[in-house]
Amino acid sequence: RGHPGMIASTDLDAPGGRRDLRYDELWRRACALAWAMEALGLRKGDRVAMLMGNSWEYVQTFLAISAAGLVAVPMNVRLLEDELLHIVRDSGARLLVAHHALMHSRPRLRGVAELGEVIARPVGAPQPGQRDFDAFGQSAEPPGDRYPAAADGADLASINYTSGTTGLPKGAMLPHRAWKAVSEYTCELLSFAADEVTIHTAALTHGSGFLLLPTMEVAGRALICAKFDPPAVLDLLRDERVTSGFMVPSMIQMLLEAHRSGPTLKGLPLRALYYEGSPIDPATVRGAMRTFGDVLGHSFAQTEIPMFLTSMNREEHRSID
Repeated sequence: RGHPGMIASTDLDAPGGRRDLRYDELWRRACALAWAMEALGLRKGDRVAMLMGNSWEYVQTFLAISAAGLVAVPMNVRLLEDELLHIVRDSGARLLVAHHALMHSRPRLRGVAELGEVIARPVGAPQPGQRDFDAFGQSAEPPGDRYPAAADGADLASINYTSGTTGLPKGAMLPHRAWKAVSEYTCELLSFAADEVTIHTAALTHGSGFLLLPTMEVAGRALICAKFDPPAVLDLLRDERVTSGFMVPSMIQMLLEAHRSGPTLKGLPLRALYYEGSPIDPATVRGAMRTFGDVLGHSFAQTEIPMFLTSMNREEHRSID
């Protein structure tokens, strides 16, 4: 409402090329999708499983679930079929929203819907490489200012599943106040500002997805990539005036290797290169600071307490020798 004409998200890999969504358009579409979910019989607190790669549809669906007072269950597209089935059933999902290609490559997921255990709604056109989200949730407009649904901070916003290193993945129940706390601390740690352009090359279902709300909190733009291509990302940092992004340490190392013979990138607008998920060696830290400047931010946490149990800011990175 405060910035209706500003670009909220850019999907660089949408069918037919780049797709920009303004804040007013994104919110209108999210509300229409929320209305469609209610029309299927879903009510506050019901779980909605999401099997979607990085895309504008993912952003819209995530916002729609929250707007309707439902609970998002993001699923890693790289999981095996048995793991996905476990998450759908364990979470008690009543609706599965999945890209066509992902749904049809996993016939047992289709079987869950055919058995009547869960409603399934594939999104995107069935033709390879094409997506057309208008097939679900865009045919009717919700009346008035129906959304967002009233929510308490203790209400569930999402169930995020662990990696399952000691057994099957376990669902961590994250309330709205957890997402709000992560968003506020992200803005502080990474110095988010009104011109924020956050690049999403890592999965939105995991760490990168936690940067969506803080970007929107400052009316910034989410730059969405379907995959991580180091040379292309280096170009995007310059061409799209990227100011922040989330990566795991191995991705930072691949960026440095792709840039090995290139000029310094310290003159770019990049303010925050945020990493977590695994250890990082001092050589990679030093190389990133030489290449990108004083931009590194780090945190350690777990799925149950997302993103920030401990953190290291820019000043603390300077002490690494």
